[in-house]
Amino acid sequence: MVLSLDTWFWWHGYWFPPGYTWEDMKESESISYPKPQDLLHIIPYVLLLVGVRYLFQRFIARPLGRKLGVRDKVLLNAPPNPVLEMFYTMHSKKPKELISLSKQCDLPTRKVERWFRYRRNQDKPSLTTKFCSVRGMFLTFSDYTVSLQKPWFWDLRECWVGYPQQRSVYWYYMMELTFAFSLTFTMAFDVKRKDFKEQMLHHATTIILISYSYCANYLRIGSLVMLLHVSSTVLLEVGYSLRSSSPVPCILFCYR
Repeated sequence: MVLSLDTWFWWHGYWFPPGYTWEDMKESESISYPKPQDLLHIIPYVLLLVGVRYLFQRFIARPLGRKLGVRDKVLLNAPPNPVLEMFYTMHSKKPKELISLSKQCDLPTRKVERWFRYRRNQDKPSLTTKFCSVRGMFLTFSDYTVSLQKPWFWDLRECWVGYPQQRSVYWYYMMELTFAFSLTFTMAFDVKRKDFKEQMLHHATTIILISYSYCANYLRIGSLVMLLHVSSTVLLEVGYSLRSSSPVPCILFCYR
């Protein structure tokens, strides 16, 4: 049963276009092809990138933000209230029935409403946090550096699957996968956006497609597709920065 599943999974009809099989990817001393086990190489790279990003945000981005004039707004904290805090945590952050809560706390309805507004403001990330959490677009430069030097960038007829793996393209794929995995792992600690679920689905799809492209040796056409997607990501990040109540994060975007 296990053998039949393994044979079905690695059937060349799923992985290659018509006319190509795994036999066309035999290695020699001077020729190498991508292998699925190569994807395990990204594990230390992901840990390294997460550590570098943490150090960058703490020791570079935060001081840079202060020098650029990023200042957090002074917000009033909600006074301690166990009843309202319990309701805020367990039920709703925007209660509709304020009368019952005001009776339980022996407070006017207006004060209860104000308490929830202050409490919601406490959970919002500060401007400094948003400034530090803008993700770098350093991949864009590396994408163009790798792609512009390759013949298939200028001639799509060179994008077939039978070519051996080049070292620069290998590192390009490892870098893209590392970046996608690191974003997936750190999303729980970053500024939580409204499209959190959509972003998780996007990162999971990206990882699956890049891994499939690498294992099936679609490296050339895959590198062009990644170049296209990363280029559009630049516009999305700029739009998010401008929407973060201050255009200052765009300055960090340019530096990163």
